[in-house]
Amino acid sequence: MKRFLKTSGLVLIMVLCLFASCGREQTGNQVGFDDGLSSNYYVKNITFSAGKLLYPFNSDDWINYLSVPYETSSISVTVQKDHLRSQIFVNGNLLADGDTSDPIELSVGDGNLITIRMVAEDGLEWDYHIHVTRQTEYFAVARLSQLLIDGVTLSPAFDPEGPSRNFSAIVSTASISLTATAFAEDEGAKVSIFANEEPVTNPGAISLIEGNNTIEVTVTAQDGITKRTYEIALIRQTNSNTSSKLILLSVAGGAFNETFSPDTFEYSLDVPVSINPINLTAIPESSLANVSSIKLNGDEVADCSKIKLPSGANTIVVKVTAWNSSTTDYKINATSLAGSDNAKLKNISIIMGTKSARPLYPGTFVRGATYHNPNVTTFSAETYNYVTVIYGFDTIKLTATADYSSVKGISFTVDGDTERVSNAAFNGNVGSATITLEKGLVNKIEVTVTADDGSTQKVYTVYAKLLNIDEFYWGIYGPPMSKAYTDRWEPKPIGSSKTVKGLVSGTLFWKTTAVPVTNNMVYTNYSDGKYGYNYNDGGFVANGDLLAELPSMNGTGYQLNKNGIEYTLSTPEGELIAKLVYHLKISNQQKVSAPDSYTDITDYMGETKRQMYRASNVPYPFTDNYDWSTGWIVPAP
Repeated sequence: MKRFLKTSGLVLIMVLCLFASCGREQTGNQVGFDDGLSSNYYVKNITFSAGKLLYPFNSDDWINYLSVPYETSSISVTVQKDHLRSQIFVNGNLLADGDTSDPIELSVGDGNLITIRMVAEDGLEWDYHIHVTRQTEYFAVARLSQLLIDGVTLSPAFDPEGPSRNFSAIVSTASISLTATAFAEDEGAKVSIFANEEPVTNPGAISLIEGNNTIEVTVTAQDGITKRTYEIALIRQTNSNTSSKLILLSVAGGAFNETFSPDTFEYSLDVPVSINPINLTAIPESSLANVSSIKLNGDEVADCSKIKLPSGANTIVVKVTAWNSSTTDYKINATSLAGSDNAKLKNISIIMGTKSARPLYPGTFVRGATYHNPNVTTFSAETYNYVTVIYGFDTIKLTATADYSSVKGISFTVDGDTERVSNAAFNGNVGSATITLEKGLVNKIEVTVTADDGSTQKVYTVYAKLLNIDEFYWGIYGPPMSKAYTDRWEPKPIGSSKTVKGLVSGTLFWKTTAVPVTNNMVYTNYSDGKYGYNYNDGGFVANGDLLAELPSMNGTGYQLNKNGIEYTLSTPEGELIAKLVYHLKISNQQKVSAPDSYTDITDYMGETKRQMYRASNVPYPFTDNYDWSTGWIVPAP
């Protein structure tokens, strides 16, 4: 880190010294030279294309640390400077304010350094150092490469690459020897074992109780956060010659009217369609006994893993025969439920941010017969395609409510997979999830409802368009930057209005539409307030005030706003979505098309764009031939 003295100041000091040496006696304190240039070399904010800073960014912190996963082989940085005339250099390369740098290659380990050199207007320099650690390939891998018990066969067989993490086995010994090896053991992954909720210190001699034993094997990755648990259900049988009892009786996915006990011989069970045929498990208490028969309504069952129950009441009898030929019968009264085939939804709601509701329009973004009608926002269980327009946030919360109270599930995918689905939840007949959207594109969200019968499904599709910064500015909140909007533009003062802080010259006024004022800043069909949604039909929210008329801008001679107030836009619910900084050149109360006549807009998804004033018509994006599936970019003026 280095500071550099200003050259002009140094020269003047040398001149003063020369004067002092020519017979003039120097008294008092020496006065430094101020050339009027800013010494502000601070960074306002730094963001990265991947990873998370160890400490929240602070412009006074010169050193910070960033960690990225192994899959991130390069990273880009976006820097916002604190002073207009300072300069940004990333690893020696000049970077414009708010732009994203070229990708910076990363090697595995902590030997990556990003240096952001800030050069103030007066030449002072300061370096910000970001130390980047690219984690190893197995830093967040928590799985086993080996899981076995000496002399015991696990069901299903352990597969290091397989999805199964639940196993079962039958043993007759008082202890077992278990081997569990972490796949990334050499990378620092660790294994812990619990037997019947007690920690195991010696995996080579794990004591078992008679009956059910639960062995849990947990792998913790090197990151200390990622974990995966494997569970083994071990049944330890006795060697009794006389026992004809069961140690385990269960139906996969079902629940008896009371907890199973070897000494309770009759149970009841309701069987929904989703688990019919049923998978029945019956294990004798003694290794010398056997399940001699299983009968459904008096008929022998050939395969106890696939017992198809007729609708209504059924009786299942499990007969256990001991080594000495004594027998015990266990009876299950199983009622097969029909299950509803209703997989319809009665509502879908969309929230952007934390509380700003968005409407759904039936239809699609494809021109033609399926194209949505912007004047219709009703939801119907028989309509399966909807569109919504999102801005200011790159995630939404989608909540789907089923028409039937006992559906089996509601699931979500985005563009065919679940990578951009998080916080998915299902409770009762309501499913919800957080959906991450791609900016400028139409994101296809599919909501799949599975009925109570376990087989009937309905798929509802929501096409969510996340506006990019050009679409947002020119299509939603774009100010009337063209006199073509004669019903909105007036070149002379009319009435009183608010002053917008900014860098302007002259005086600029906008007129409002007739009372009641509606859609002053909205040149899109999506004026949602008409349909019961808070939007901007009564104006728009700026700096906390709902403006029913557009503002005037007053200023003289390009004077910088010293108060630092930015012109903020928010939803009516108060969630910030963008900020505007005006820099408009005015002549005779008319805006002038010039290189220094523009508006800077920054959205809260981290993008800043300079929108030049243009004397031609506003480049309104949402025309009749607009392609919704492609992110619109403002044409050059």
